[in-house]
Amino acid sequence: MSHSQESGGPHLEAGHFRLMIDCAAISQFCADFMLRGSHFLDQTCQLCAAICDVCAQGCEQAGGMADAAQSCRRCAESCRQVIESMVVKLP
Repeated sequence: MSHSQESGGPHLEAGHFRLMIDCAAISQFCADFMLRGSHFLDQTCQLCAAICDVCAQGCEQAGGMADAAQSCRRCAESCRQVIESMVVKLP
C-alpha cells in the first residue's frame, strides 16, 4: 500500500486501494484461522483465494505492481492447497 501511496494515479484509485486493504485483511484473518485450526478454515480459504485473485488482477492493471500481484497469486494458491488437503479422498 505504501507503493500505491507514493505512486499515485491508478494506484490510489479508491476501489483498487480498498481491494488491497481487503486482500491484506483477509490474508491475515485466514492465517489466524490456520493457526487455530478453525473448523471454518475451508470457507475462509475460499474467500481469501477469491479476493487475492481479484487483487492480483487489479495490481496488474494498475501497472508497476508485479511483486504485489505475484504475492496475491501465491496466497491464493496456498489457500487452494489448504482446501484440497482438507477434502476427504475416497478410494
